[in-house]
Amino acid sequence: MVALEPRAILLLGSAAEGIADWHSDLDLISYHDRMPPAARIDAVLAMLGASPLGEIAPWSETGYSPRYELAGLEIQAGHTTVAAWESRLDAVLGEIKPDEPWQKVLAHYQSAIPLAGAELIEGWKARIRAYPDGWAEAMVEHNLKVFPIWAVYDQVADRDATLWTYEMLVEGAQRVLGMLAGLNRVYWSAFQFKRCHAFEAQLRWKPRHLADRIDALFAGDTRAASEGLESLVAETLDLVAEHLPGMDTSRLRATIGERHQPWGP
Repeated sequence: MVALEPRAILLLGSAAEGIADWHSDLDLISYHDRMPPAARIDAVLAMLGASPLGEIAPWSETGYSPRYELAGLEIQAGHTTVAAWESRLDAVLGEIKPDEPWQKVLAHYQSAIPLAGAELIEGWKARIRAYPDGWAEAMVEHNLKVFPIWAVYDQVADRDATLWTYEMLVEGAQRVLGMLAGLNRVYWSAFQFKRCHAFEAQLRWKPRHLADRIDALFAGDTRAASEGLESLVAETLDLVAEHLPGMDTSRLRATIGERHQPWGP
């Protein structure tokens, strides 16, 4: 019989969080001392009746990410070595990169369910749970770079720039969420961001009805949306001033209430 002997197996994503639906796949990660050959990994899945769907990442000495279909369900069965994962964890936690997509992995790791190797996984969870010193300030500072679409709305609207207006609304909403993530010491990434209401529920300090107001930015008039973003930014800056009083938000705050006036003749 073909077998694998991973040190740990982890179920994560929507299935682990109890929010999977008919569009969800199953996310599994197996951690090995040494990477088994790809053929051996594939053979185990074939024994279970799974059909290959391709690869997210090809086999290497540190990882392999094949996709399978089993009983109508897509399974993304990632494999990596313990050493490679711990090295990645060192790198991600060791240096703040506000736009780092790996923050998405860290955000979901706390709710992941160990299927094997619980003690090893709990050690990793403990490291992730300790939000790194200095990240709060760095996340807020990075995301202060909100373009004040509200201040130049008439100028932009007169130039047939609907697409760019929505781009600035999306980026502005993401930067609000990034500031709030840092302020609340919560991991966050704009990469494939989903379930905004669930994210809001994690935040202790936030504007009221945050997720509903973000949804509303993209449900109606763009002028009203630009002013809605202005309100979210203003309330977020108030929270930053209260909980990170040393943070200089003056440049962005100066745009609140500002409106570009037409040039003279």
